[in-house]
Amino acid sequence: MDIAVVTPSGHIDLTVELADDPHEISTGLMGRPDIGPHDGMLFLSDAPRVPQFWMKDTLIPLDMIFIEEDGTISLVAPDRQPGDLRHVSPERPVIAVLELEAGKSAQMGLREGDTVILPASKK
Repeated sequence: MDIAVVTPSGHIDLTVELADDPHEISTGLMGRPDIGPHDGMLFLSDAPRVPQFWMKDTLIPLDMIFIEEDGTISLVAPDRQPGDLRHVSPERPVIAVLELEAGKSAQMGLREGDTVILPASKK
């Protein structure tokens, strides 16, 4: 699935995997040995919710980007380490969570308040 991020320095296109079945939603990137530099996983909800993510059984460090219903990034949780059982949450409802290779959000200059252009539907 293609998405785009709009930052003050420009428009960034990304290709991400959509976690769209119960198994993918519950496991995410757990157990995977790597992730491509332009890849990620998008968890897109049907309705806003307050998610809690952790790094249990995850083998690679990740950045987690929490996205509000209007596309605004509400929280960037960078460099989450493999196996870390502490939950990370924006503590307010979001429509999506984007997981990227650790360091990618800083490399792209992603900040809270930037915009992610999400697909109109999950398909």
